[in-house]
Amino acid sequence: MAPRDGPDDYAVLVFYFVYLPAISWVFRRFVTHVSEYFRGGGKALWGIVGGSAFMVASRTWTFTGAASKTYSDGWPIIAL
Repeated sequence: MAPRDGPDDYAVLVFYFVYLPAISWVFRRFVTHVSEYFRGGGKALWGIVGGSAFMVASRTWTFTGAASKTYSDGWPIIAL
């Protein structure tokens, strides 16, 4: 028997879809250009920005590329 969707589930969804645009509207003045969004306004240290980019890339490979490789080649890929 599958679980049913309760009113709490819908309340969370409504909150989510109202909260995100609201918080975007509040903080809209802090970011005026796309490059500021990715560079942290140019105020972040280069090591922090580089480390963040590295972690995003490695995490992306872990959940997409490694999963695909494991599916096609089997368990030996886990050693990577």
